[in-house]
Amino acid sequence: MTVRLTLLGTGVFVDDEGRRNTSYMIDNGKTTAQVDCGANVPDSFCKLYGREKFLTRPDAILLTHTHWDHAGGVSGEELAIINELRPAAKRRKLIVAGEQTAIENLGSRVQADYDFLPQYGEGYLDVERIPLKPTDEEAFRRLALKLGFKNIEAAETDHSAPNLAYFFDCGNYSFGIGGDGRLRDGTKKLYGGRVKFLAYEAFHFGESTRTHQGIEELVDFCISAGIPHVALVHMDNPARKTTSEIAYHSQRARERGVNVYVPNDHDSFEISPGGVVYMARNP
Repeated sequence: MTVRLTLLGTGVFVDDEGRRNTSYMIDNGKTTAQVDCGANVPDSFCKLYGREKFLTRPDAILLTHTHWDHAGGVSGEELAIINELRPAAKRRKLIVAGEQTAIENLGSRVQADYDFLPQYGEGYLDVERIPLKPTDEEAFRRLALKLGFKNIEAAETDHSAPNLAYFFDCGNYSFGIGGDGRLRDGTKKLYGGRVKFLAYEAFHFGESTRTHQGIEELVDFCISAGIPHVALVHMDNPARKTTSEIAYHSQRARERGVNVYVPNDHDSFEISPGGVVYMARNP
């Protein structure tokens, strides 16, 4: 299996350079899933995929936590627009899965929006919601089966709202997407020695805080855990502009067998048993 991971956004909630909040599209050749969305649904998705031959709505939306720039930015109208991208005859029920509180909140908003969306019809809000807890193995098995992965797992991070970091098992390799927040012991166990590629919040230089992951500590973890490819995302503007320090940490990681990437919006990674290919998209 080859997975194409596209960055719909790489920035933070307030970004003075116009980057969208960090968000992903996963395409494994069987299904497509948008991981984290918020303000990126449906605008960034439509702008990117509207220019491509493979225009299709995602089969699933996978949420990490409840903040406005993530699950809190998803409304019933936006789900309706996403559903409208696929002709009715080919439409399957949209899967919306994620951290339990995020899914519960989303369900309430969609229900509240329903009466105001008669132009879309009942089918456009017909979603299958799957709340996830790290210990609920059955829910993760069901989600993995629907999305075409061997398995999906998750662990909590330290953040100001409950946040799930995800692990995707493709059979002969695995990759991870971390959402927001500082690494916990459980998160390190989820990824350490297991993933070929990790996209994780690298919010700032300096020590990690209670809610955000520091860049140096993330790079050190990937070196010690033997993770060969790491994408630094959700980086604040002051850190992103410190190019010399980014270059220093990238070089010391490379000397220890870890490739560090600082992607931009709409860049992609192809992840396969043969390796990881980074594809920068021209502005």
